[in-house]
Amino acid sequence: MFNRDQLIIDNFNEKMVAMNSEIADFIYFHYMGGRDDTDFWKKFQDIDNAPESVKKVLELWKVTSPKYSDSYAKFFQYISWWQVGYGLDRLDKDIIKSVVEENNLRFHEDNFKLVRNEWDWMSQTLPEHKDFLEALRVEPKTSIVEAKESKVEVPDVKASKKKKNN
Repeated sequence: MFNRDQLIIDNFNEKMVAMNSEIADFIYFHYMGGRDDTDFWKKFQDIDNAPESVKKVLELWKVTSPKYSDSYAKFFQYISWWQVGYGLDRLDKDIIKSVVEENNLRFHEDNFKLVRNEWDWMSQTLPEHKDFLEALRVEPKTSIVEAKESKVEVPDVKASKKKKNN
């Protein structure tokens, strides 16, 4: 069921490192909200302490509005960064206003549609998390067919999708 080729393993590990880095950056970004009542909070207000990737995002936002195609937003879509940035007053309101006016809201509506289409595709295509974890319990290098023949309990991902959709 799982290919144990080193190239696949390395590729997976690279993706996990990138994902975990983005998660750490996104969490760090939440702490940049302006509190300065303790040394802990003061550290987060000093841009020099921020991860390089967060610094780049904040620099980018000085000249443009966050958008769907932004390369920094892989695990957390741009709209998540946008919402936190807006809530922390880290977005230039004049830039946001000009982008919205210039594009007559179409820009953001199109981005929301892209995110929604991607989400719909993933929710219909990917197995449920529980089913995926159950499939991982199958002996290494054992295919689903071999597992079924040996009476190992293998979740029926398609059946659970049908139940979910009904």
